[in-house]
Amino acid sequence: MQYTGHRVRPFAGNIVVFWAGVCLSGFLAGTTACAKIVYVDPVRGDDARAGLTANRAVRTLAAGVRLCGPGDTLRILPGQAPLAESLRFVGRSGRPGNPITVDGGGAVLTGLRPIPAEKWRKRGADLWWFPNSRRRGSLRPFLMAGTGHRIPEAPPQVDPLPVGTARWNREGVLFRCAAGLTPADYALRGALAASGVAIVNAGYITIRNLVCEYFANDGFNVHGSCYGLRFENIEARHNGDDGFSVHEDVGAVVNGGWFHENSFGIQDVNASRSMYCGVLVENNRKHGVNFVGGFHSLTDSVCRGNAKDQIRVDRGSATHMHMTRDNPLLSTTVYLGNNVVLGGRFGIAVTAGGRLSVRSCYIAGARTGILAASGTVVDIFGCVVTNCVQRELECHAPEGRFNANVYWPGRIRWGESIFKSEGFGAYRSVSGQDADSAAVRPVYMETGGFLLSGPKLSVGAAGLVPGLRSRPPVAGGRLRNPFSTLEADPAE
Repeated sequence: MQYTGHRVRPFAGNIVVFWAGVCLSGFLAGTTACAKIVYVDPVRGDDARAGLTANRAVRTLAAGVRLCGPGDTLRILPGQAPLAESLRFVGRSGRPGNPITVDGGGAVLTGLRPIPAEKWRKRGADLWWFPNSRRRGSLRPFLMAGTGHRIPEAPPQVDPLPVGTARWNREGVLFRCAAGLTPADYALRGALAASGVAIVNAGYITIRNLVCEYFANDGFNVHGSCYGLRFENIEARHNGDDGFSVHEDVGAVVNGGWFHENSFGIQDVNASRSMYCGVLVENNRKHGVNFVGGFHSLTDSVCRGNAKDQIRVDRGSATHMHMTRDNPLLSTTVYLGNNVVLGGRFGIAVTAGGRLSVRSCYIAGARTGILAASGTVVDIFGCVVTNCVQRELECHAPEGRFNANVYWPGRIRWGESIFKSEGFGAYRSVSGQDADSAAVRPVYMETGGFLLSGPKLSVGAAGLVPGLRSRPPVAGGRLRNPFSTLEADPAE
């Protein structure tokens, strides 16, 4: 996937698949001897077919999944309208070296379903009721008008319901039309399906080139015990909860993704393990990336414009997995490398119990660049934190190390002590941190200092990637300050 601003294109590189009739020699005993492609055509397909050629495709994803075993590929034929179906793997797995592969070919899965006019019941003047008990737990269903306009949801305390708004609870949804209109005039659709991709207790599955939108819960949702999951070139947008989320005992790799206009862009919880490379997480309604338990990495990525924190690390819980609070997997461990982080309440926030290593990242434009709460272990090395609204760094007695960083203009809170830019030396003395760091205006240059790429991202081809591309040099076995040649702008 290649990002240039807000545009997304599928991979230009080759996608390797195994064609029907081509035999594979499995490296594990019992692996499937021959791999096949199963085709899905939601318009002309027929689930009574075997699906082994494009003109003999099955109609539904569910039928296609049932026909796939280790080493097989499920391919959605191109040129289809959004598919009103979820892709589900429940207990159906590939094997190491022979995953089940789903190639969406850029297909869009949608959670929107039409709400027939006869399903609405009148409750008062221009007030209508659709009984549907979809709102529970993390399910956040919503209404869309036929024009593509999302109906605003009124908060519970607002009464009476304003014209043109809705309120969805555990029993259904109320909607107030404009005077003289009925729900039929709005051609309403509801986010009535839970998740676009749902995987439960299944492993060794690769999913690529697929978009999930307008689901009540998550675009991509994984639960249970899952290993060997890989996602490539995926997109999740306009979902009620998370764009992408793994839970419990799940391990997943995401290489190339775009997560936007969800509640959370990415939210991984419990004892999950995940690795993200080359993703763009932007304009989500809450946090961009939220790791809550387990261990995770985020590299060569961009997080920007999310309403709350761009990247947040919280301690996890997993009592339903029989894990007590002192289980080491619940002390969330995160590696952030070579990322661009722009805007928000906090650029990066780690709360009590979190463990965080940040290397070669660029953080700018947040209210506070980095927050490290007490009871955390934090390593910040070779980063630039600049032009935040309130301060660049706020720390409350964390363990760990801060060094070889640039802060500009260098407003720092360490415990109860607050330091302005001219007090950077005093901050170093009080904290014992950032001995080789500087409070100076960053200079981006091709030679010396460091290189900084803008938030443009290419995956699978040469091109710019986010973050600080050169690491601080070491001279004579001792760290040399890479910013020693930089000077503050006297005009500042």
